[in-house]
Amino acid sequence: MQILYKPILNIHLWHDYALGQPEMPYKLATNYNISDIFVLRPTKTCEKTLKNLRWVARSHSQGITLFADVKVAAPGDPNSDYRTTIAVSRPVRLTFWLEVKDPTFANFTSLPLTPANRQIYYFSNRFGTVQTYEVVSDGMGEAVDVLFLSQPLPTYDASAEYFLGQLVLDGEDTLEALTYQPTAAGAEDTDAWIRLPLSHYVSAQDQLPRQGLTRSQTIPTANPGDRFTFSLQDLNEQRSLTQTVTVPTDHPPSEPFTVNLNFGGQAPGRYQLILNDTLSEGPWVVFDPLAAPRAFGLVEIAVIPDSTDPFALLRLDGSDTMMQPRDYIVRFKNRVTRWRYRTQTPHGFDSTAPPDGFVVIDEQTYVTAAPRPLLRQFSSPIPNNGQRNLPFPSSAQIKTDDDRPVTQVFSDIYL
Repeated sequence: MQILYKPILNIHLWHDYALGQPEMPYKLATNYNISDIFVLRPTKTCEKTLKNLRWVARSHSQGITLFADVKVAAPGDPNSDYRTTIAVSRPVRLTFWLEVKDPTFANFTSLPLTPANRQIYYFSNRFGTVQTYEVVSDGMGEAVDVLFLSQPLPTYDASAEYFLGQLVLDGEDTLEALTYQPTAAGAEDTDAWIRLPLSHYVSAQDQLPRQGLTRSQTIPTANPGDRFTFSLQDLNEQRSLTQTVTVPTDHPPSEPFTVNLNFGGQAPGRYQLILNDTLSEGPWVVFDPLAAPRAFGLVEIAVIPDSTDPFALLRLDGSDTMMQPRDYIVRFKNRVTRWRYRTQTPHGFDSTAPPDGFVVIDEQTYVTAAPRPLLRQFSSPIPNNGQRNLPFPSSAQIKTDDDRPVTQVFSDIYL
């Protein structure tokens, strides 16, 4: 019996700390390796689902790839190699833990410096974040869709408040805030914004609350004999874990009533709490923290046969499901910092006429006039203070100013 597997899904982890800021669309180089920063692995529930579907997951240096068992080509049927051996007749969820291996990740990644308590990053193809790029080849234009698993970045708003490192879209560019802005600076202000090639990045809005396996839920007003039915609804709008409670006869009328909910055995994922067929709480990411103590994020892929959805992996063909292989991207932005050079002895620079591109802070400290991005491998130009070439910073030496909110981040380099 011949068994044939073909790739159906690629999840690529991009980080501009290793990539720079490439123009989109961009095809990862074969030597791109992110495995020392991230690991992406299926959850236990996902492993069971993949086994039932006769799919397999293979981690690699750029992320993870899923392969589906397909029917071997039949004479005269050129599409039969793309018919999954196991037809998918109902919505399926695939979940993957994203773990960070590099202890300095927060230093070189443009995300909030102080992570919110009890939050986890969540990525999904149900967000529908697609960016269309025009590619010209041999004088002909072609539209290329790039599919992201993070939420779409917001559009620049001149009346909004922006925090250091915040990302927004502005026409054909992505903007990154170089400082805290109580009211948005003009999009053309190069002291307030840096312009990047148009792309979607992971941002603070991709965080969701973490919900453990137990929860105390208070109903504001309850009367003796009232019945309340709780259930969880997943990203495919399917319900599970129905729990019905009846208010005791000795409960004071019209007083709050607290119910202890147990989510034990629930597969990790994004859920909303439904009370008597009405949305009550959420969304949260429900999971047992003991099952993934190092989880930075959860990737959840909805597998629903659909020929019109650009994110769908499958489409129906009679009683069969046909593969629609997809590439999904989770892209992180590298942090920009001011590069601060500290000398053991007085540097001798005049604060009124500092080296080109620098500002003198004191007799032993000078700093780049504008923030510069952190990169794993720096290319030219090499910083020069007029006397010699200067070293690049490491991701370990990151410090912030004393302002709240933070207005500047510095990379310290000791000479």
